[in-house]
Amino acid sequence: MTRVIFEKGQLDQYLSLCKARMNMSLPQLAQIVSIERHTLNDWRRGKRLPNLEKLTQLSKFTCMPLPSIIETKLDTWGSSKAGHIRQQMYGCPLSVADRIKGGHNSQIARKNNPEYYASLGCPIPRSFNFPSANTNRLSEFIGILLGDGCIQPEQVSITLNTVVDSDYIVYVSELIKDLFQYFPSIHSRFPTKATVILISGKDFTVKLISRGMKVGNKVTQQVDVPEWIKQNSELSRWCLRGMIDTDGGIFTHNYSVNGKAYSYLKLNFSNLSQPLRHFAYNVLESIGLTPKYRGNNQVWLYNQNEVRKYLEVIGSSNERLLKKIR
Repeated sequence: MTRVIFEKGQLDQYLSLCKARMNMSLPQLAQIVSIERHTLNDWRRGKRLPNLEKLTQLSKFTCMPLPSIIETKLDTWGSSKAGHIRQQMYGCPLSVADRIKGGHNSQIARKNNPEYYASLGCPIPRSFNFPSANTNRLSEFIGILLGDGCIQPEQVSITLNTVVDSDYIVYVSELIKDLFQYFPSIHSRFPTKATVILISGKDFTVKLISRGMKVGNKVTQQVDVPEWIKQNSELSRWCLRGMIDTDGGIFTHNYSVNGKAYSYLKLNFSNLSQPLRHFAYNVLESIGLTPKYRGNNQVWLYNQNEVRKYLEVIGSSNERLLKKIR
């Protein structure tokens, strides 16, 4: 176990940003990484040194990079005292080159004989049947990732609302199975009403990078839609579908004039990445609609007929949006 030291106030600020980003309380964040809320509060107030492994889990869940670490300390509680003293006195018996070589050889052996090593309980690197062609459904999946996804070096996650997106969770899971012949793991985070769909494996992230995606925080990097999608109008529409199905919504605006009630539909796409907002605006405009920017992170369609045209041309795979027009 590794303990870490940050500059004074950095962890408190980081946890506040995590709470705001995920719309969660400190106890809920503590539950995500399986620690007591008092422990996380002690870390935040500087009473105890935080656990790097648990903070890394939190970083992956929130897609928020950790602050700069000043120093790390090895927590030797429960470890072999004799082994620890020996290593302090003499160091590791293997050189760095030997350890690198051994790890490399081990990975090759596991790749060449995965069944044998799996029977021993060893973790086996996964390989994925990534589509060779740039298809509509792959573009939709990329849009979903750009909306509610998080790409890490060895894991990709998509976080959806357990209640309002219940049908869509099933759809996205089936989409992953069809595209990659991979069965994702699904975890509900009670009581946060968040369900996380996980795809684990470094190979998957590598393949996403080869298709123009980026690892890490989307807002910090101001990510954009891959060029191979933007250069094709049909693929762009499918990508926008995934983006709005996750980071968008259709709303009913109710109002009254002179005692008479009126209501109309409007559509919203909200994202903190400016390139993604520009992409959404341009695609909507390309199909004859009149989108409007609002605030620092929103694109809207205010005309009800245009909302209906959006659903006719772009469509939706999310029942949360479709039920608004029924």
